[in-house]
Amino acid sequence: MSQRGELFTQPAYLQALQSSACKETGWLPAGPTGLDWLKSHSWGEFVFDQAFAQAYERAGGAYYPKWVRAVPFSPVPGPRLGPDPASTAAELLDQAGEAGASGAHALFLPETELSSLDPQQWLQRLDLRYVWHNRSYADFEAFLSVLSSKRRKSIRAERRKVGAHALQIRWCPAGELSEAQLHRAYALYASTYQMRGQQPYLQPDCLQAWAQALPVQML
Repeated sequence: MSQRGELFTQPAYLQALQSSACKETGWLPAGPTGLDWLKSHSWGEFVFDQAFAQAYERAGGAYYPKWVRAVPFSPVPGPRLGPDPASTAAELLDQAGEAGASGAHALFLPETELSSLDPQQWLQRLDLRYVWHNRSYADFEAFLSVLSSKRRKSIRAERRKVGAHALQIRWCPAGELSEAQLHRAYALYASTYQMRGQQPYLQPDCLQAWAQALPVQML
């Protein structure tokens, strides 16, 4: 498992999320792991099953609440089911039934866990996402060389616009950020939701908690 996947399941990461993933946002903690939730809607999962919910309800059922094993607001594959995935998956189904949930969902599983699930009890939902891979390109021009002429021209035009602003971009460990910089980072995060007329999922204290608990890992 990559370091990134492990970061998102660390207790410190999940505990900070719980302060933001409160009942008002539709995420109700349902267990001690920080990975189990009762959901009253499907927002914040970054998988879109509203069509399933509508069909379920047209058939006379109540899709919500549903039991979700996931890292809230973090669409990154990583460990979800522990050292015995098959047993954990069976427990999730039992817990969902006891809680009166319509079913259990396990999101962004690694392939090793996915292959261990009983296909008679679990349905696999497939979605499409675009992921860029570095094919051992020597430099950016080498990457551009594999694209069509139209794509190369478009990307170069975009890069010229960015270059005109003389921006400097660098990765910075969260522990090195001042309180003012953390507030600025949160404002930038929040603006990506507000420009669409939505409220941001996370609260400012969530970023501050990550910076304190994961000062090197969190960038």
